[in-house]
Amino acid sequence: MAEQQKPDIPRERRRDRLRLAIAYGIAVCALLWVFHGIDVRGFFKYILKLDYAWIPLAVAADVATYICQGWRWKLLLRPVGEVSIFKTTEATYAGLFASEVVPLRFGELVRAYLISCWMPAEFPAVLPSIVVERLFDGIWVAVGTGLVISFIPVHGWAHTGAIILLVGIGLAVAAFAYAVYARRSRLADERTGRSIHSKTLRTLVSFLVHIAQGLRQIGLCRGVYLALFLTLAMLLLQALAFWCLVQGFHLKIGVLETAAVFMIMRLGTALPGAPANVGTWQGSVVFGLSTVFGVNKTQAAGFSVVAFVLLTAPLWIIGFLAFLGSEATLLEIRKEIDRLMEHHGRRH
Repeated sequence: MAEQQKPDIPRERRRDRLRLAIAYGIAVCALLWVFHGIDVRGFFKYILKLDYAWIPLAVAADVATYICQGWRWKLLLRPVGEVSIFKTTEATYAGLFASEVVPLRFGELVRAYLISCWMPAEFPAVLPSIVVERLFDGIWVAVGTGLVISFIPVHGWAHTGAIILLVGIGLAVAAFAYAVYARRSRLADERTGRSIHSKTLRTLVSFLVHIAQGLRQIGLCRGVYLALFLTLAMLLLQALAFWCLVQGFHLKIGVLETAAVFMIMRLGTALPGAPANVGTWQGSVVFGLSTVFGVNKTQAAGFSVVAFVLLTAPLWIIGFLAFLGSEATLLEIRKEIDRLMEHHGRRH
């Protein structure tokens, strides 16, 4: 009797598995490098020397970051509806919690779905605001990186990565400006999508057209410049939290060097990876401290582990409580997001 053939795994599922394998592979390799060659006894002695007086200020600055993000998101959502800062902050924390337990930043979709349930807006209409958030983040990270490499001689991978980031952000800003100010009518955008014969490509183009229309609305709303400067406030608060822990560990680096390590960490965790950016967070920090600025690797590894836990634990706690308040499960949200996106694709 012939052996029954197993059904082929859908192409999208294979791609998801490949992305997961790459994300976890990078995380494991980064952690192996972080702990390779360190003095284990010295590692534990060093992490016990933390000055705990700096922890409350670091945690407060980190929490203030996400309150600013809630305020910024409220401003960017104005074209599709009104919502309170409390709700946008709650959705932000719920999404962050989801990203802590699910890889590839699925939390971004989770928070978009939750806020669409709490305001008179469809799920796809919320997505352009998140695109603009990431763009604004990139703009200020690029500015900060440019300033750092102007004052501090950063070489090797860090310098190459900084240049790539600057070029990439410049292209993204140009694309955003085109999406906002290009004189294209909605009818012309829809005709462009309908002229494509491939169903998959037509759905993708339709979705991108929808995003471009949303970007246009956000770019012309009156709160967009305040949102841009709130992004700067968020970056400074995150840098303050990072600096407080550098002081708490008595690392022998100055303010500019601390800013450079912080920017290297932001650059190293820019792409979606393992849950909570485990591996890439520690690897980027250790690379900045030990490879670029010559800090003892054992101390750099100790700082990267404890700082990560101290800055992530409040996010876990608040995010978990926010997610409980949504009265939904990740599986339910995933299924509902898939259904909404499929419905949007059929409708357009």
